Amino acid sequence: MQALSRKRKSQTQVSGLEKSGGAQRNPSFQRSDTELPFDGVTRVVAQAFDLKESTLFAHGLHAAVAKATAIELACRFTGLTQGEVAARFGYRSESSVGKQHLRLHIHLETQEMRARFAAAESQLI
Repeated sequence: MQALSRKRKSQTQVSGLEKSGGAQRNPSFQRSDTELPFDGVTRVVAQAFDLKESTLFAHGLHAAVAKATAIELACRFTGLTQGEVAARFGYRSESSVGKQHLRLHIHLETQEMRARFAAAESQLI
């Protein structure tokens, strides 16, 4: 009984993240037909956020939005599965990629983050 309550609470928290601050699901978050090398994607994201590429693989929150952007674009443009992308970024499971997607979606509500994401994405298209 208690496990069921925790599950419902967990689902409520995730749905709250999706709707937090008026965020809407963006249909453009889909896999691209273009397949690019993983290193190329991370390099472009690092340049768009004025960071060293190694910072995207570091633990911590100082580059959280950049890392979430790199994960999102790697899933879209490299042809790797979410599990494979998660492993490259040092996560244990593909669920971490889903959490990063939700975090990125929340951050994309700001004009600055949308501009940086768009800059990285436009270099890959």
